[in-house]
Amino acid sequence: MNKTVRPAVLIFAIGALAFSLGYIAFPHEEASHGIYDVADLTLDPAAPAPDFEISWLDGTPLRSEDLKGKVVIVDFWATWCGPCLTEIPHYNELHHAFADRGVQMLGVTLQSGSAEQVREWVSQPVRVGTQEFSLEYPVAMGNDAMETSWGPIYGFPTTYLVDQNWQIRKRWIGAVPDKAEQLRVLIERLLAEAEADAPPAS
Repeated sequence: MNKTVRPAVLIFAIGALAFSLGYIAFPHEEASHGIYDVADLTLDPAAPAPDFEISWLDGTPLRSEDLKGKVVIVDFWATWCGPCLTEIPHYNELHHAFADRGVQMLGVTLQSGSAEQVREWVSQPVRVGTQEFSLEYPVAMGNDAMETSWGPIYGFPTTYLVDQNWQIRKRWIGAVPDKAEQLRVLIERLLAEAEADAPPAS
């Protein structure tokens, strides 16, 4: 049975592909200066983050319950998405800087084939222009249920910052300049707030 592709979906897909190819052909660095002053950065009003049940690349289950109590960066991405690839080195840095401080970096892969295909992709060096690097933070396979509950996902990458109470506190659509620095500042703020609210040690 033939299926008709809706024109709007086709246009979006073509635009996303062209945008991704542009990033691959003409890689860029994030601006060295912040697009926001630190004083201007704000956390959004808390909104409940949807629960989910997905799998790590080896098939081990990953549930939202496993992450509650941590600050979590949930990054929806795809292996074919050029802008997503440019963010990997910055997420590597955030992962290593905060992994032992109760912060979880989580790449959620969508529309990228099977777990075996993604696992093979992740095992190889990532090349963007003249740059080559590895993906060093945890990656899981998203599913339709998670994409629907966290969406609509208008494009990749889409990134959420979730606090220790499993509340969404910020969302970014696209490879926003200085996103990693914004994340760093807001994560420090969430960690400081949690420390201030913690009961004194007996």
